[in-house]
Amino acid sequence: MMLVITYAKELQRRETEFDIFINDRHLTVQPTDGFNETSRFYTVNYVIPPEIYEDKSHVTVKFQAHPQGRVRRIFGIRMVNKNVYTNVKS
Repeated sequence: MMLVITYAKELQRRETEFDIFINDRHLTVQPTDGFNETSRFYTVNYVIPPEIYEDKSHVTVKFQAHPQGRVRRIFGIRMVNKNVYTNVKS
């Protein structure tokens, strides 16, 4: 599975340091691509380790800002099957 987040470009450069948690587990993987702020919206893909979602009927995604930081502006979020999404995207 993959978490696909569409961010809105930051209009003002402020500190945007945050963590992502899925079912209260820190998502420590780096994005597979993204953080390209050349357009108004940009998509970042995070591969989710199977142990986080296996045997679950639903998951909870939480964004938590670091002290004195904030979460990037989010436009959309979805969880997709990595293999299907990769094929569709290509």
